[in-house]
Amino acid sequence: MKFSFQGDLAPLQTGLSYLAPTLDVQPDSAGTPVRVRQGGNGLSIAAADGGYTITYAAASDFFRALALLCGMLREGKTVTTLSEERKFDSCGVMIDCSRNAVLRVETAKDLLRKMACMGLNTAMLYTEDTYEIDGYPYFGYLRGAYTKEELRELDGYALALGIELIPCIQTLGHLKMALKWHSTMAEVRDTDKTLLADEEKTYQFIEAMFRSLRECFSTKKIHIGMDEAPDIGTGEHLRRFGYQDQYAILTRHLERVVSLASSYGFEPMMWSDLFFRLGSKTHDYYDMEANIPADLSQKIPPNLSMVYWDYYHKDAAMYRAMIREHQKLGRNVIFAGGIWKWNGMGVRYDKTFNTTHPALQVCHEMGIRDVVATMWGDDGAEVDIYTTLLGFQLYAEYNYHSNVSMEHLKEYFRLCLGLDMDAFLALQLDDFPPEFLPDKNVEDVLSVVSKPALYQDPLCGLFDKDLQHLHLKEFYRNKLDTLSAIEAPEQFADLFAYQRQLLRVLLLKCDIGTKIRSAYQAKDMPQLQQCCAELDTLVQAVTELEERFTAVWERSNKIFGLDRVQLRFGGLIMRLQAAKRRLQLLISGKTDSLEELETQLLSYANGGVIGEQLYDNIASASSIGV
Repeated sequence: MKFSFQGDLAPLQTGLSYLAPTLDVQPDSAGTPVRVRQGGNGLSIAAADGGYTITYAAASDFFRALALLCGMLREGKTVTTLSEERKFDSCGVMIDCSRNAVLRVETAKDLLRKMACMGLNTAMLYTEDTYEIDGYPYFGYLRGAYTKEELRELDGYALALGIELIPCIQTLGHLKMALKWHSTMAEVRDTDKTLLADEEKTYQFIEAMFRSLRECFSTKKIHIGMDEAPDIGTGEHLRRFGYQDQYAILTRHLERVVSLASSYGFEPMMWSDLFFRLGSKTHDYYDMEANIPADLSQKIPPNLSMVYWDYYHKDAAMYRAMIREHQKLGRNVIFAGGIWKWNGMGVRYDKTFNTTHPALQVCHEMGIRDVVATMWGDDGAEVDIYTTLLGFQLYAEYNYHSNVSMEHLKEYFRLCLGLDMDAFLALQLDDFPPEFLPDKNVEDVLSVVSKPALYQDPLCGLFDKDLQHLHLKEFYRNKLDTLSAIEAPEQFADLFAYQRQLLRVLLLKCDIGTKIRSAYQAKDMPQLQQCCAELDTLVQAVTELEERFTAVWERSNKIFGLDRVQLRFGGLIMRLQAAKRRLQLLISGKTDSLEELETQLLSYANGGVIGEQLYDNIASASSIGV
């Protein structure tokens, strides 16, 4: 599309040059006139005098308006007027670059372009130990840590697209990967994952973090973490200083950290959960009975924002209650929801939708001005970041609309990015409908079936007792048929090919353990021989699965961390081959029993929810520790 842009394009020119190939826009003095002016609180598009007028408040609004205009013209729609008012001051995403998958710079740029087309204006890089700190060479060693040059490049790129790139780090807990280097980090370690508060060398280390990041980011904002550290003061701190109230340790530490951040021109925010967990008898963030000190708000630095994270609740009442509790602390409240990609082998849009709709509607209702969508990569980051794009769009639509229907989401996903919502919904793996549940009244019982089904041992069958009554074969066959019928977006052909292969593997493997055990108990040697053939087929299928997974990973992420998942696939192949050898011993008469198959299976969930998502607990019941 050829456009003749008119107006003050200077603040938009660089970002426009980045987006032009994506939107198929060619600036041309002979093209359709597009008059650009700044004003209002959001965006508007109006047809007039043989062209269009785009009015925008911020650069992110302009780029969304341009993407919508291009999308409508691409579809042959008549464009008359369109107007949207922004509901949040900041709305964007936080990308986990700490669970082995560190985005390639070009991948991050591509995502920033897509975010600009949606009108998102905030991006956070969650980096526990994956950024460079002068004087600490083991910090991020062999983990794909971003260099200062890479971060500066991304910061400038985001800024040109109207997106504020915000560092998101950890200054207390979640530092296991950094603290594991005993020779260099022992003096700042309280426990295996938590920094030693009240130790001067800890604050020298934290100051080095801020000093390094200040050289890379133009924003004043910084996320200092501070979440999920209920072990504060329980390790070296306890041995050195004796027992102390955890709230007292936390607030002292927080004061030092915020002071250091401020000295480098940063305005910090932090996860709020420790304030609630430490007052809960069960360390539950969402415990409405938590005993929070009455004077706590007086001890929290005044220039600190509270980030309330919640990816779980489906009822608006819970979000209202938690936001009220946060507001009692008297600090700016930021909401962080989740685009679920971290507890199985596929994205979870059912959980994302069920939690995001009420959460963001309540944020509108209660005046929350800043929201962010998290996409964690727990336990290896096996789900590619691009599978979550529809979730990006959901947040973008709540940035401009009070309510977002599925029809609206589908239309705007297509207009902004040229992508089909149904194709991305087909990437789900664990969205089990009621007919596949053993008890239709048990909600979310199958939250992580794909991961146990893939990685559990074929003979030991750690999860078979729980899975054998489910209709997994039918479920995965239906999933594969649906995905195979979809025309994959050209950019993501490799991702969809991987997902189809994953479904083929799950279809083959989901009942192999049950079939083997049944044939063994019946002493059905022909059936066991057939199982051996199926194990051969599985080995070939998993080999191809690893190849396709690797192609997707290498396209999206730096190479570091891929080895962890390849070891899993390699271990699975080895165990499939070992299972065949064991069965052949039986078939050949060299043994008359197999210990694994003589063991009576127990329910892993013991009548509860199948909630296991960690590979180490799925692959074997045996310990990998000392």
